Amino acid sequence: MAMLHPVHYLISPKTGLIGVLTQANDEGLNDFVEPLLWTATEPDRTSFSRSDGDALAKILFVDRVIRERSDAPAFDQVFNGLSATTDCFDKYWTLLRVLHLGDVDEELEECLKYWDVDSFIPTGSDGLDEYLIESKRRWSDRPASA
Repeated sequence: MAMLHPVHYLISPKTGLIGVLTQANDEGLNDFVEPLLWTATEPDRTSFSRSDGDALAKILFVDRVIRERSDAPAFDQVFNGLSATTDCFDKYWTLLRVLHLGDVDEELEECLKYWDVDSFIPTGSDGLDEYLIESKRRWSDRPASA
């Protein structure tokens, strides 16, 4: 039986798209100036290859852009002739597949089990230091059954 595992895709706009989006200044499209993270769940054993997963993510991403943003005033100006294909995706974005290693919250909780506040080494950020020390205090004060 195949096991499912999360896979993340970092979708980043190409430089040309950033320029066109900045120039268009359309609030309905402004979030495409920044990288976006997509998550999928894939089986570890299947005929569905890594490149198949990448292609599917590209097609579904462009399809979503068309469905959710085609009414933006500058959509046609920015994405002239956009269709849900890998070629259209590759024209405007890059895709980086990132495997899921762990969860920051889970790692913090694991670390707090062994961490001694008295031996804490400051990070250089007052806000982060305060957050870590308060997290340890909250973790230490919780009931033993939690």
